[in-house]
Amino acid sequence: MKRVGLILVVAVFSLAAAGIAFAVDVQKTTPKAVEMQKATPKATPKATPKVRPIPVLKGALTVISARTIGANPSSTNLFVKVKNNSLADVSSGTVTVKRSYVNRQCTGGYTAPPPGQLMGDCLGWTDTTVNMPVVTIPVGALNKGQEVEVHKGIQNLPCKAVITVEPGSGAPFNLDIHSYIY
Repeated sequence: MKRVGLILVVAVFSLAAAGIAFAVDVQKTTPKAVEMQKATPKATPKATPKVRPIPVLKGALTVISARTIGANPSSTNLFVKVKNNSLADVSSGTVTVKRSYVNRQCTGGYTAPPPGQLMGDCLGWTDTTVNMPVVTIPVGALNKGQEVEVHKGIQNLPCKAVITVEPGSGAPFNLDIHSYIY
């Protein structure tokens, strides 16, 4: 008798579970439920944005102009205007002034001196380029597109000096810019 009762209880629970599953399945397939499922937007995974590095132009720091102030060539103030043409800020830079002059010596001998003169004409000259110590002018931080004029007093600046802008510590690019002072 107990066995029959147990079988009946199990059967009732099985029928109840089957009824619930059927009701849920019917609810999913009703036209209203199907319309609601179609109308509900599905969550799409968000794409991570691609981080593109800022392109840095080679030779972005350029010398715009250079001028000297001072009547005495042995002591001259040199002014150099520099512009940051890159797409990024610059932490620092350096203006390097390379100084040189030409030493001309007569190495071909002389002609016989004319009457009343101590020396004749030189028969051949030899030019020797003498490089002087390099002078550097620091350039501070520059925002993109910013201009700045730096200056420094320079001793014994020749008539023609070569200005080379080179990167300082932390500058994110290589530079090879030349300007001239005449």
